[in-house]
Amino acid sequence: MAKPADHWNDELEPRPVRLPDGGELVTLRDAGDYIARLPKPEHDRDEWQIAVRELLRAAKGHGPWRFFAGLAINRALYGVTPPPIGNPDNTPPTSKWRNQRKRDAWRGG
Repeated sequence: MAKPADHWNDELEPRPVRLPDGGELVTLRDAGDYIARLPKPEHDRDEWQIAVRELLRAAKGHGPWRFFAGLAINRALYGVTPPPIGNPDNTPPTSKWRNQRKRDAWRGG
């Protein structure tokens, strides 16, 4: 029986993941070792559990999952700033046609 392919030495996509301490995670194995060394409370966060799931899928040889694993690790490391809701600067809305000529010149004045 054939042995399943080992993809732990494949590179993360789209590029290596930079760590806050200046290091880099280049391969799936590097990422797996880094996650395994995390303290348990950090490791149990939802962001890291998603990263682990994507990393395991990538290690099975599913090409697109290397990209998703890289994104999930970046998100777990650095987080995502949620988009603002409503009008955070409290600025008045601007007219769509401000500082422009009238839309249809044939309508006149």
